[in-house]
Amino acid sequence: MNVLLIKANDRPATESVSSRMYETFLAEVKENKNLNIRVYDIFKEDMPYMGQDLLSAFGKSATGGELTEAEQRVLNANNKAREAFTEADVIVIAFPLWNLTIPARLQTFIDYVFAGGFTFKYDAEGNMVQLQPNKKVILLNARGGIYSTVETQAMEMSVNYL
Repeated sequence: MNVLLIKANDRPATESVSSRMYETFLAEVKENKNLNIRVYDIFKEDMPYMGQDLLSAFGKSATGGELTEAEQRVLNANNKAREAFTEADVIVIAFPLWNLTIPARLQTFIDYVFAGGFTFKYDAEGNMVQLQPNKKVILLNARGGIYSTVETQAMEMSVNYL
């Protein structure tokens, strides 16, 4: 079984619960001979934000156009994230709640992989259809504060979003 372990916090485990969760999970599973673990540390990866460079790269790639250095860089990052996602049977994401949401670099990873024609498409009636439906996802999330009350649930946008 292929496991993609996404580390979405660059703080040391001595200062971060989600980094400790990541390290604990990795320590527990790395000796399991039935698992092929691929670590994807989003703070060590070259991951330019999604924007015009990536959209231009998609268009130019489809028509055989020449890419700029910036377009090639973001396209390479996008392709690397998609390859890691595609190969995985299970995706484990260790991430914190920062400013009531996920880290921006985790958002970039999601922008790369949650895309029409890659992870979903629309059918003739406009319904979303999954293109990689057999993936399992495990979320390892840490957050300070209480977000389980009726008054605070809507403020927590990390687990809710993912």
